[in-house]
Amino acid sequence: MNNKLEVIGIDHGWSMMKTISQVFVTGVKEITTTPALFGDVLEYEGKFYKVGTVRQEVKDTKVEDDSFYLLTLAAVAKELKRRGLAEAKVFLAVGLPLTRFGAEKNDFIKYLTKNKRVSFKYENEPYHIEIDDVAVFPQCYAAVVDKIPTMVKKTLIVDIGSWTIDIMPVINKSPDESKCVTIPKGLITCMRSINEQCVRQLNGEVDESEIQNIMRYGRSDIDDEYFAIIKAEIEDFVDKVYNSIREFGYNLKTTPIVFVGGGAVVMKNFGSHDAKNISYNLDVKANAKGELFVSMPRYRSNERDESNGVIYKDVCNPITAEFREELYTNILDAYARIKEPEKEETQMQDRTQGTKGSFEMPEFSVTVTPYEREGSNIKGLARIYFENSFIVNNINIVQGKEKIFVSMPSYKTKQVDEQGKPIYQDVCYPVTKDFREKLYNEIISEYEKAKDKSNEKARESAEKNHGNPDKEKDKEATPFR
Repeated sequence: MNNKLEVIGIDHGWSMMKTISQVFVTGVKEITTTPALFGDVLEYEGKFYKVGTVRQEVKDTKVEDDSFYLLTLAAVAKELKRRGLAEAKVFLAVGLPLTRFGAEKNDFIKYLTKNKRVSFKYENEPYHIEIDDVAVFPQCYAAVVDKIPTMVKKTLIVDIGSWTIDIMPVINKSPDESKCVTIPKGLITCMRSINEQCVRQLNGEVDESEIQNIMRYGRSDIDDEYFAIIKAEIEDFVDKVYNSIREFGYNLKTTPIVFVGGGAVVMKNFGSHDAKNISYNLDVKANAKGELFVSMPRYRSNERDESNGVIYKDVCNPITAEFREELYTNILDAYARIKEPEKEETQMQDRTQGTKGSFEMPEFSVTVTPYEREGSNIKGLARIYFENSFIVNNINIVQGKEKIFVSMPSYKTKQVDEQGKPIYQDVCYPVTKDFREKLYNEIISEYEKAKDKSNEKARESAEKNHGNPDKEKDKEATPFR
């Protein structure tokens, strides 16, 4: 099996399944006999399933039956085929509605990882995958994560999906979770309303694929009476979306609003608010694409959020919007390039050549906090700022047998040494001897300064609280001679 980790972003919509390159109907149905044709047919555990035909009925959660598990296998197969792979170690990046994220995250991870290794066939081609891990992200956030650093003003993100509408305000370039809202009135409710009116007025229904086509393009060659009903119901749906936004306290004329998801094109084609403050991300795969983004190394803190969930903090991260955008773009560009096998050899040569020749040391500054705890070898905690753009946290100053030394942030690997002890790997570290010596010497020097300053403050505090013993001695009465 290929040891290279394949990251696959999937948006599990109630109407459409989306990956970074594929879109297909959220439908899967068992075929009771061996099919004559294998197009869009999944074979798993001795059974055959037709994928992407009639949309699944909406349920309370996505883990009630095997439907979304089977659809996930189909999505993975479609992506691996595009990459020219039949075997792979897979990292799944998936999404859930914004306000259901905390409640459903763990169940969805267990659901998708119930089998570590999976063998199946798609379109009669065998696939063998190992699910390395699953990361779950809020769908609305995933759709705009790469745009958030550029949002200078308070901005409202409205993600209109098949079943839900997620409303997420972004303030100071950060989502305000306390004001996030999920409304269970997405595009499926609109399509249901359309067919209810068609049956009531014309005694007939319209296929959902035709309704979706009208939503997407704003026109159709179907009968004028049916088209009039569909258009009127879609316009009513759009008005209700805007009314909901207004009810939550947002000014439709002044608040910057970004519509994303499958409903963004509906708002653009049928909305009556054509203002400068309203924009649209019309890529229906935005959530799936957004789920492929840069995540800096993190560590598990002792803090808890309002839902008693563990809070993770970055080990290192960019601290300016400009550098963050440049760094993350370069990382994703490099990831995209290594997906092209013909360029891999060239890149290896470039990286090898890049380690030779001159190396310009970056400008940096260091802050150190002395740390004293009985029984601990850690004597200080340091932080490095590189050119006021990037920060590295959780650097330890450790007391060894003979001297203190610097320990960079590290993580525990699954490997052990000859004595059976776990092996730790540095998360970030200097790559040249000269820079390592300069950096570590600066950290230790700052530690010594901080330690002296801390000791001086302790002495001053002791003198203030208890007095100087020598001065007190001078004040004592002496006997006459």
